[in-house]
Amino acid sequence: MSHEERLIKAIIDREPCDFSSASADDSLENSSTWGPERTISAHLLRRIMLEDVDANSSSAQSLVIIGACIAGSLDFDANSFARSFYFEKCVFLDTVNFSDAQLQTISFEDCLINEEFDFARARVARSINFDGELAPVVWTAPRWI
Repeated sequence: MSHEERLIKAIIDREPCDFSSASADDSLENSSTWGPERTISAHLLRRIMLEDVDANSSSAQSLVIIGACIAGSLDFDANSFARSFYFEKCVFLDTVNFSDAQLQTISFEDCLINEEFDFARARVARSINFDGELAPVVWTAPRWI
């Protein structure tokens, strides 16, 4: 099953999309050894996060991603989201940008972000959580709506 199919199925089934291996390799310290089976392109993730996944599903269903490496800049500047997003034990290789975005809930639990993490002027309706590591990068906080 492709990464796209796995992500869409997870949303429709309301289940987490788990890329972890349930081994010591899952630690963020070992993330440099993660291969293509755990790597999601930022372009694919952006498309999944912005589109209504299925005519029979609600665009407000959450997306939970566990143990993935996100490759490429994740740029959601000035986008609006009905869906909530939860990232657990994920590594972001490039910039994460939600500046001027409107979000419901977004969570980064035990994640590593290697580049800029920008939430400037983002509006969050419910909650934002960040529990992880930021490489020496710029962090710009969101505001509540």
